[in-house]
Amino acid sequence: MKLLSLTLVTALVFAIGCTNGSEDTAETTAEAVTEDVVEAVDQGSEAVEAEMVTLTGKTGCGHCTFHKGESCAAALQTADGKIYLLDNIGPETDLFKKRMDGVPVTVTGTVAEREGDFHVTVASHELM
Repeated sequence: MKLLSLTLVTALVFAIGCTNGSEDTAETTAEAVTEDVVEAVDQGSEAVEAEMVTLTGKTGCGHCTFHKGESCAAALQTADGKIYLLDNIGPETDLFKKRMDGVPVTVTGTVAEREGDFHVTVASHELM
């Protein structure tokens, strides 16, 4: 997949450069774009291959309790004080309904950092 993406982008860059009549520009652009594509594909691969983690902590509202995000969301604070916003937890779930109770919870999922906040895409959870 990486090779196919890289090949297509490189071919496109060379075609654009050739239609502009400047071989030097096409080569320089192709090299720059190739590096960018390889980096982007590599980053995408890391996201796809993200490891599942299990976190334990106490529930809270991402917005009301921890002042993260722009609206109410289930969140988790671990013993070391890190706050994780829990994605895939809708308002109909028991975890969302008990978010304000500060109950112990264990979640399993993948962690990503977005805009300075840690998010867990929750695969499973267990309230204790």
